[in-house]
Amino acid sequence: MNRIHPRYFPRTLGIYFDTCRVASYRMQYPFRDLATQGYPVGWAQSVHGVNLDAYDLVIFLRTPHTDDELLQEQVAIAHRAGKVILLDNAAPGFPEGVYHGVTLPDGSYSTGGNAHCIVDTGIDPQSWAATERWTTQTTIGLFSDTPSPEVDWRPLLPSLRGIRIDFPDVKLAVGYGAIPLLDEVATDTWQWPLLVNEHAATMGSVDILLCYGAPIRSHDVYEAANWGGIVIADPSYAHIVRSKGTLAKPDELYDVVKYLLHNPAKRKIKQQALIKYVGARKTMQQTIPHIVRAWQELYTAKIGSMTEARTG
Repeated sequence: MNRIHPRYFPRTLGIYFDTCRVASYRMQYPFRDLATQGYPVGWAQSVHGVNLDAYDLVIFLRTPHTDDELLQEQVAIAHRAGKVILLDNAAPGFPEGVYHGVTLPDGSYSTGGNAHCIVDTGIDPQSWAATERWTTQTTIGLFSDTPSPEVDWRPLLPSLRGIRIDFPDVKLAVGYGAIPLLDEVATDTWQWPLLVNEHAATMGSVDILLCYGAPIRSHDVYEAANWGGIVIADPSYAHIVRSKGTLAKPDELYDVVKYLLHNPAKRKIKQQALIKYVGARKTMQQTIPHIVRAWQELYTAKIGSMTEARTG
């Protein structure tokens, strides 16, 4: 992909409201990298106190933890200042407000009918390279960073209970969106932390990542790969896991996990394939040019339509 020269890139402000790992991947790391390359970018956690006259484009990041009322208030401020506004909608649903374009992590979220680009999320392996495992036990992680009370976790319970009974030395880590499982599976199940550095340590301790129930995004899979984990997913996640993981329905999960636990050599082969795939195609260095291109295209399209409206 041809690199857009910083001279031709709009002066861009990124606004994120929380410091979760989605914010680090979708905004903090990319903006920091672009700034070191000389792109005219800035980032903050609020438009308040920022000189909006210094920017042409304002990108708001919406994560599962974002307060939509706060988002709408700040979008309105940027709109009154005459800025082109993009929303990076990395959460279910769609907030009210004036948006001139939308970017999505993997196409699984709403665009609100706006022009949009799908931009995959890359990971930054080096930033967490020094993270140590929290446990030496073989660990299975059921991760969900989105509170999903409507998710029916019951189909997983027979398999998870069977794993806990037949493999007592295997640890189970549960993401906070799957908290209902804490009381259903085992007393020593531990809850996934929310902070980025703690999350890194947790993900670094996971040998098998289960993708079921609540929304799972591609970077969840890539993170697991970064530390040598493998992925077992519901067939509905085939578009994310592709051929680099194992697909299994909830009632098939026990047999698949049992096979992998009893065959460490097979597990190693899958680990190496996923690590190679992520290292070659899904690091931040590979995905940032696509992010830049998407922002540029959406901004240029909006500027073009504004010019036509004034001259038409």
